[in-house]
Amino acid sequence: MVEVGTVESLISVFKEVLEGKRTFVLGVGNELRGDDFIGSYIARKLLEQGFKNAVDGDLSPESFIDIAVKELPDILLIIDAVEAGLKPGTIVFGKLDEIIESEIIVPTTHKPSYSMIKVYVKYRSPRTQCYFLGIQVKDVSFGVKMSSVIENVGNKIVNALLNTLTEV
Repeated sequence: MVEVGTVESLISVFKEVLEGKRTFVLGVGNELRGDDFIGSYIARKLLEQGFKNAVDGDLSPESFIDIAVKELPDILLIIDAVEAGLKPGTIVFGKLDEIIESEIIVPTTHKPSYSMIKVYVKYRSPRTQCYFLGIQVKDVSFGVKMSSVIENVGNKIVNALLNTLTEV
């Protein structure tokens, strides 16, 4: 089931899905396209705060899957920007296959990669479940900085995840 809401309204869902599970975070984003940077931003902040099981997949998340699956995590959590026609900063969270099948939730630049990631993870680490956490963007124009509303949501997500995640 795909969950939609604010960080605060989804904390219990994050805990239900992620708490006690060995989790690896793959952030995705483009620093040159404003809010599209949010997944990379969150991965970098997690690393800065001492969470070791995160990687900034930048523009090619599929290139970083081996780093994640070699750890045999219970959950691979992919974080990226989405365009779903929601209020900027709204969170979309669910199993990756449900996100891929959804017609209303479109990762801004990486949807084709996610189908490939899902198949590869299943092949390399069959027990690893793939989840997706998307943040509705405000502005992904080239050359703009990430908007303050998206950065604030990103910081809240970092705090929520640090209080929930178990390292591999």
